[in-house]
Amino acid sequence: MTIGQQAALDARKTLDEERTKAFDKLGLTLPRLVKELKSIALSDIVDYVAVSEDGSLTCIPTASIKPAKRKAIKKIKEHTRITESADGEKIWKDSRVEYELHDKLSAITTLLKLRGDFPSEKQDVNHTGTIIVDTGVPRSFD
Repeated sequence: MTIGQQAALDARKTLDEERTKAFDKLGLTLPRLVKELKSIALSDIVDYVAVSEDGSLTCIPTASIKPAKRKAIKKIKEHTRITESADGEKIWKDSRVEYELHDKLSAITTLLKLRGDFPSEKQDVNHTGTIIVDTGVPRSFD
């Protein structure tokens, strides 16, 4: 190994150590990050809404949802429409709540990568020898 290569390795090691210290100082330890990802990866829609026998939905109040489960919620939207009858005697209120959860597949993929169980994006293929490709097109050898 050359002096330049060793210096590059040493610099990389120092940067990795400094990055780890900075993350730890912020409380972003690997176990904590994995726990956050787990909340998303294992989330289930029934933790946020209840479906009755007739198919109607009821939102579960956020105060009733465990903090670990709330971490999977990306966004809550409420759409309200108020309608009044032509004579002004009746008023209808139509309220809809929309829950959007963080992407489970992304969380699962990230956890698999952290575990080392996910194939790398880049595959190195080394081959020596001959490769014969059958194109299915007849060739004539004159």
